[in-house]
Amino acid sequence: MKYRIAIDLDSCFLQLIDGARVVGTLRKKGESFDLHAEQLHEDEVADVAAAINAYADRLASLDALAYDLPGQAKRHEALAAFKQIPGAVGTRVHLGCGLDVRPDWLNIDYLPEASEIYREADTFLNWDLRAGLPLPDASVNVIYSSHFFEHLTFREAQHLVGECRRVLQPGGRFRAMLPSFARAFAAYCNGDAEIFREAIEDWHLLDGMPVNQRGWMDVMSRTVFEGYTHKYLYDAKNFAALLCDGGFVNALETPYEPEIDNQDPVRVRYSFYMDAQRPVG
Repeated sequence: MKYRIAIDLDSCFLQLIDGARVVGTLRKKGESFDLHAEQLHEDEVADVAAAINAYADRLASLDALAYDLPGQAKRHEALAAFKQIPGAVGTRVHLGCGLDVRPDWLNIDYLPEASEIYREADTFLNWDLRAGLPLPDASVNVIYSSHFFEHLTFREAQHLVGECRRVLQPGGRFRAMLPSFARAFAAYCNGDAEIFREAIEDWHLLDGMPVNQRGWMDVMSRTVFEGYTHKYLYDAKNFAALLCDGGFVNALETPYEPEIDNQDPVRVRYSFYMDAQRPVG
């Protein structure tokens, strides 16, 4: 049986087509593709996936195009804006910067209604990182993010990790600060009254909630879902796997570094830190 492969511009996935019917979706994982096709028999899925991965190199270009096409015009505009920023800031890039706009860094975040702090900063680029990085290949030596990747779907995170590898110079450093949920989960399981008190009184996690919705599970919901903006949860193991699948090496959990990491006390206490490198060769 012959199948066609097409780009779905809404989801940015490659689709497997049988005649006029979509029967599966291809999702890039490292150097190969996983086939998700519930309409096909399990044995047929394995055979089709093997045949598809014989052309993985060619499909990689098509997969990249699936992301490139929807935002191509905006990417050209953003690249032109980047070229107007003083060259020195391009050596370090801060992804999803929020209000933490750092001097001597290229700070990137997507704020359609950008406030004055962003309009006045000559080191800020207003750009939707789900569309990749509008930067030249091997153009920066450090990429950093704090509490950002959990706000992306896994597919979006996969794509952005690949983009980070592309724009880093060989040997360049990738560092991420991510929320650690282990302490919150343990506190819930153990009924840790002090953590519960801190969440309510010090961090004001449940401000505005009804009186009857201020229990442990409400704290957990606020912690995990972050106002429904968190889309995927990480620990050191699965984030290292994401980085390695995206072509990074030496992906390791490391200690807090005050000279680069966000210094907010709550985030310092409830975060873990990952470092990785773009391979030199």
